[in-house]
Amino acid sequence: MRKSRPVRTAILIALVLSFSWAAAPARGEPGKVYRYTLSHMDGSGAGDELLFVSGSRVEALSKPGSDDGLLLAFEMDGPGLTPKVMKIWELSASQRELFGAVESLPDGKAVRVEVFTSGRSAETVAVPASSWTLATLLSPLNLAFAALKDPEGSFTVSLVSPNRAPNAPPLRFSSPTKVSYVEFEERGGVPTRKYSLEGEGKGTAWVHRDERRLEALEIGDGPKSLKLQLAGVQDLDAAGWEETKRAQLGPPAPTGPLEAVAVKPHSCRVRGYDQEVQCATYPVWENRETRRGRKIGLNIVILPALGPDPQPDPIFPLGGGPGQAIAQNARNYARSGLRQKRAIVLVDQRGTGRSNPLQCSFYSDPIHGGPVDFRLAAGELFPVAAVTRCREKLEKVADLGQYTTAAFADDLNEVRQWLGYGKINLHGSSYGTSVAQVYWRRYPETVRSVMLTGVTLLKSYFPLAHAYAGQRALDLLLAECASQPECKAAFPDTRADLKALKERIDRGVTVTVTNTSTGERQEVRPSWGLVAEGIRFLTYGPGVAGLPLQIRKAAQGDLAPLVQMSIERRLNIIRGFYWGMDFSVTCAEDLPFITEEMIARRTPGTYLGDYRIRQQKAACKVWPRGRIPADAHEPVHSDVPVLLLSGERDPVTPPEFAEQASRSMTNRLHVIVPRSGHGGGGKCTDDLIRDFTDRASVQGLDPSCAANVYGPIKFMTP
Repeated sequence: MRKSRPVRTAILIALVLSFSWAAAPARGEPGKVYRYTLSHMDGSGAGDELLFVSGSRVEALSKPGSDDGLLLAFEMDGPGLTPKVMKIWELSASQRELFGAVESLPDGKAVRVEVFTSGRSAETVAVPASSWTLATLLSPLNLAFAALKDPEGSFTVSLVSPNRAPNAPPLRFSSPTKVSYVEFEERGGVPTRKYSLEGEGKGTAWVHRDERRLEALEIGDGPKSLKLQLAGVQDLDAAGWEETKRAQLGPPAPTGPLEAVAVKPHSCRVRGYDQEVQCATYPVWENRETRRGRKIGLNIVILPALGPDPQPDPIFPLGGGPGQAIAQNARNYARSGLRQKRAIVLVDQRGTGRSNPLQCSFYSDPIHGGPVDFRLAAGELFPVAAVTRCREKLEKVADLGQYTTAAFADDLNEVRQWLGYGKINLHGSSYGTSVAQVYWRRYPETVRSVMLTGVTLLKSYFPLAHAYAGQRALDLLLAECASQPECKAAFPDTRADLKALKERIDRGVTVTVTNTSTGERQEVRPSWGLVAEGIRFLTYGPGVAGLPLQIRKAAQGDLAPLVQMSIERRLNIIRGFYWGMDFSVTCAEDLPFITEEMIARRTPGTYLGDYRIRQQKAACKVWPRGRIPADAHEPVHSDVPVLLLSGERDPVTPPEFAEQASRSMTNRLHVIVPRSGHGGGGKCTDDLIRDFTDRASVQGLDPSCAANVYGPIKFMTP
């Protein structure tokens, strides 16, 4: 069972706050760990919630099935209903990140809520006069049971959950839920009091008669209703709790290069998916021309077809970037409906994942390493000194001139042959559409069909078009705002706000943000390039309803939310790709071909300007330049069926790229999704891709649903 973040968060909050009512052990004394299991009533989707209570320290860890964890850490101000401060951390075995915080205000009538990735200012939310708990569906009653003066009485409690609706507070309070004592019940040998729940969460709770801890809770009707069950209680000190957390999260996913030897497909597991798949390793020459020296072990994950009539032509997804490790997304592809008829084959491109990874670190202490320093992350996108250190490190394990798109296309064809496949279906996204076009041009006889999402133009020379595409996406967004009377009245001139904001940042400002790697507050001096790229990154996806408001508030002096969001977006991009591989591709295939005349023609009048191009050119000055084929930028000429999918407001690969790239693809269909950013489209486009792949033809496809994927934006207003 994969629960949403709000539900997982609420479950943990309810668990933690329930124990804050009880008398906590004195500071410094050992605490207790309470282990719960959560599942559907039919037993499926089981996961764990662990609660640690020791003095004023209260932490709870949720680990739903094979997902990553969620940790709530509380600063308690003595026993009572509400923690002084609550911090919500997202955890994996190798990383943690602070998602948000809730702070109780001194008068007890409101809380201060901050979500660090949202770009919204911290907001004060009033709380009801009656008792309340941050919870949805499960476990909200824990906190009240421990404080009941009459355990055989009844009480009401309001529940609060995250609220993501535009123009609404970040927390939503429910109508009161009534909790009433029913009877004494011996449950599994445990003496309990049974309570009924009537309200938004209808169900039954069983509370230990003597210790007043929640033993079990059942919510909802039918086989997919939810059940919480206490599994055990353990005395544990702080050190033991840290060990328990590490054990609960499991070992980090394997990293580092695979040995360059052939390993045939064999059963294996991938993180986040609870069924067996197949893994393999295939060795290729790093230098494909000389075929001497170092070999690379390519990491391969094969997701077999699930249906009764599997087809012989698999799907090869090709990742974005450059620098995405496609096999790290195996758990998402494993759930794809495309697997009903075809295997999906994921091959980490050379330089990514476990295929001799070329990873760089830009924003940590250059000597001691450690967590990200937000002061560095707010500066240059690619600090030249850090890029130089990365090159010097990677040159010991790689010839950095050999990690080009054409080299991987040749790798991919060798893998196809080794696995015994004839024709294949290429599914490329973003930079993966470049890989698909290069492979298609080099091995046309092996291609059955091609699906391209967020289409690159081989002559667009990444990142030359970023400024234009980003400005175009913003202009379309602001035009929609201007078409809505309420939004137009609230933000009559966002471009003027943006200009004022740039002038303010260019003069030099200091902004206090939260380092979400450590939880500490840090003062940073943001550059305009940081904020401009943050705005562009935000327009990749659907979270743009608040952008005009964020720009207005920042222009008026409240810079922290926009700067915080910009740093978070930058870190997401940096963490998501193997930048050594990115530089090896772009410093050979793109940046050398970008002239000053091109920059002068494509960047003026845009909010991003030439920032991204200058940053990447500076990095390429200290990075080796590989050799590329003479036809590296030539278009594909083919009658193989191809479906192209573009977001109308794509800030990196606008629809015109697909139009230009496909002029010599004679059997094509180009679908533009209104209001969409960089790819995407949900069930509509998923069904379209499935139908296209099944028939290997664009004839008879009906893309009309794309017009209704995204409705008008409900902009946030002051």
